[in-house]
Amino acid sequence: MASLLTSTEIASITGAVGDSFDTFKQQIIVYKKAKKTVSDLNTSFLYGYGTEYKENTNYTYTAVSGVYNGLVISNSNVSNDAFIEDSKIEIPDNEIRLKVEKDARDFIKNGMKTERIVIANKDYYVKGSDKKANMLTKDYYVFRLSDEI
Repeated sequence: MASLLTSTEIASITGAVGDSFDTFKQQIIVYKKAKKTVSDLNTSFLYGYGTEYKENTNYTYTAVSGVYNGLVISNSNVSNDAFIEDSKIEIPDNEIRLKVEKDARDFIKNGMKTERIVIANKDYYVKGSDKKANMLTKDYYVFRLSDEI
């Protein structure tokens, strides 16, 4: 199938988009629900021969988190943009949009439940599902985050 752009032009454009992402990205920390590990299972109380049931702590919690990069789009970032104003796109004051690459998206979506995402020492919570944003051969994923649970 014919293309309006050559492969060299596509590589140049996706490189520029990647450079823009790399220039304005911020570090984000994604915290998942802690992993519960059973360590020492005490079953002696089950048989009832002179042993008393004692509730021992026989499990541990292991924190699950990951550090990734993301591009944050907040209400303050779009308020001066005439295009955004003309298109009537509004981001509520307590919400932001987070654009991430595939590895961060997979960590947020898969495995244990994502409890919170920390950006610039502030907690945010995922609202809804992600949306894929294609840029020729480069894929990004946009999450809607809120500072309220």
